[in-house]
Amino acid sequence: MAITPPPGVVAVVPSRPAFETTGGGPSRGRREPATAALIAFTTMLTLTVASLALPAVERDLGTVPGVSLWVLLGYALPSVLLIPPAARRLERAGPRRTLLLGAGGFAAATVLCGVAPHIVALIAARVLQGGFAALLLVLAPVLALRSARPVSALSVTAVCGTLGAFTGPTAGGGLLAVIGWRALLVVQLPLVVVVLIAGARALRSARSPEPSAFPAERAGGASRRPVAPAALAALAALAAFDGAVIALYPFFLFQGGVQQSPLAEVGLAMLALPAGVTVAGLAAGPLARRFGTRAVALAGAVVAAGGISLILPMSPRWTAVDVAVRLLAAGVGMGLSCGTAQGVALTAAPSRLIVKVASHVQMARGAGFVLGSALASISWGASVYSRAGFGTALLVDVAAALLAVVALVTVRSVTRHPSQ
Repeated sequence: MAITPPPGVVAVVPSRPAFETTGGGPSRGRREPATAALIAFTTMLTLTVASLALPAVERDLGTVPGVSLWVLLGYALPSVLLIPPAARRLERAGPRRTLLLGAGGFAAATVLCGVAPHIVALIAARVLQGGFAALLLVLAPVLALRSARPVSALSVTAVCGTLGAFTGPTAGGGLLAVIGWRALLVVQLPLVVVVLIAGARALRSARSPEPSAFPAERAGGASRRPVAPAALAALAALAAFDGAVIALYPFFLFQGGVQQSPLAEVGLAMLALPAGVTVAGLAAGPLARRFGTRAVALAGAVVAAGGISLILPMSPRWTAVDVAVRLLAAGVGMGLSCGTAQGVALTAAPSRLIVKVASHVQMARGAGFVLGSALASISWGASVYSRAGFGTALLVDVAAALLAVVALVTVRSVTRHPSQ
C-alpha cells in the first residue's frame, strides 16, 4: 500500500540523488539537451573566432586596435549583462518562443556582421548579436535540465562550450587566410540555423518552463537563497580558469622544443587539452551519480590546478609530448569540473526558481570567462609577451582553480551518494 506524506511535506527518496533523476516523459528526451549543447558551442565559437579577425578588420575598415577591440567586447558584454532581462523574457514567453527569438535574432545579427560597411555598423551588429546570445545562454541550462540525466547533460553542454571556445582560435586561423574576415564572422551561421530548426521541433509542445519539466524539488529546497554564493564563486573561478587557459593556449605550442618536435607530436600537443576536456566531460555525469556532483567538481578543480602547476617551470627543453601530458591533465580537470559545478549550483534550486538560478549561473560563468581571459592576457602582455610574463599569467590560472577548490569545499553538497 502506498504511503501518502502529510500535507505540506515533500517526499524524498534517499536512495537516489534529487537532481540526477531517471524519470521519463516527453520532456525528458534527447533533443533539448542536444540543442543546449549546440547553443553552448555556437555562442562560445562566436566569441573567440572574432579575435582572429581584428587585424584584418583594422586594415579593411580603417580603424585602430582600441576601436576594433569593441568587436570582441560588443559581443561579450551584452551576452553577460543582458542575462537577467533574458531570464525574465524566458519566464514570460516560455522556452520555444525564447529560442525562436534568440536564434532567429542571432542569425540576423550574424548576417549583419558579415555585410557591415564600416566599423560602427560592425560593432553595432556584434552588440545586437550579444543581446540575442544572452537569450540563448540563459535557455541552455534550462534545456539541459530537461534531460533524464541532468548532470550529464550539463557536463556535455559545458564541454561543448569549451570546445567551441577552442575551435575559434585554432580552426579560425587557417580559415581566415582562405575565406577572409567577413566570412569568418558568419561561419557559425549554419549552426544557428540548426539550433533554430531542431530546437523549435524539440520544444513544439513546451509552452512554458513549467515546474513539471524539471527535477522534483527536494525537501527544504524553497529557501531564501536557492543558490549558494559559494557555488556561484566556484563557477566564476572555474570559468576564469577556462578563459585564461584558452587565451594562453597558443603559447603552449610555440615554446622551447615543441617547435622542433615531429609534426605528429605537435599535433598530439594541440589535441591533448580538448581531448582531455571531452573524455572527462563525458565521464563526469556517471561519476557524479557514483560519487556525488560536488565531489567530482572538487576533484576536477584540484586536477586542473595540478595540471597547470606542472606547466609553470616551462622548460625550453620540453618536447611536444612533455607539453601534451601536462595539457591533458589540465583538460581532464576542466572536463570534470565545468558541468558538475553547474550541477552543484542548480541542484538546490526549487523548480519554480530554476530560470532565475540559471541566469545567476550563466552570469557567473560569463563574467568569470571574460575576466580570466582578460587577466591572463594583460599579465602576459605587460611583460611584452616574455616567458616570465607567461609564468605570471599561469599563476593567475592556478589561483583561479584554487579559489574554485576553496569555494566548493564550503558548499554543502545537495546531491548524495546513492548509498546514503
